[in-house]
Amino acid sequence: MSELTIATSDQLEQSFPLMYQDVLPVALERLPQGEPLPRAEIESTPATEPDAFRPDELAEDGVSELVWRKLVSIERKLDFLMEMITMEQRTTTGFSYLPVVLNEYGLRVKTGMAVSEKDRMRIRVRIPVIPPTYLMAAGIVTRIREERDGQRDVVIGWVDLDDAALRLIRFYAMNRQREVIRKQRQERV
Repeated sequence: MSELTIATSDQLEQSFPLMYQDVLPVALERLPQGEPLPRAEIESTPATEPDAFRPDELAEDGVSELVWRKLVSIERKLDFLMEMITMEQRTTTGFSYLPVVLNEYGLRVKTGMAVSEKDRMRIRVRIPVIPPTYLMAAGIVTRIREERDGQRDVVIGWVDLDDAALRLIRFYAMNRQREVIRKQRQERV
């Protein structure tokens, strides 16, 4: 294992400016040196589309069609929420809610995990877009800074991201930056 390289605050900020920071479910796993790095994968949660009424959803006698439509809509939303909960339970094994900064170059995360520079990592993170999407990707630790509380501020550079993964990350990062700018403008007024 290599010696821990501690980056200065300036070096860390240059490679990962702290425009925004979120707390997202993240799973980090160290990969063995001989193992090939996995390609990036994107897994979206299923989104239900409102479709025409099925025969079993037709209003019964004596029930207003408007009330029936509302009841069917509520039932669909409950079904969707149950799907989300079960998917969350299946996919969040090993996830921890960690402070992160995410951009097209990599991931900056605060973790208690012992890592060293050039460690190869498998990263799984839930991107808060609609519908919620899981990004599974590989990266290499490029910078580490030890914090006073024993945590490490770690920068992991992406390896072999495809265009779909980059688009997803850019979409998320741009929306977060817009939110931060909007809040800053509102505070000035």
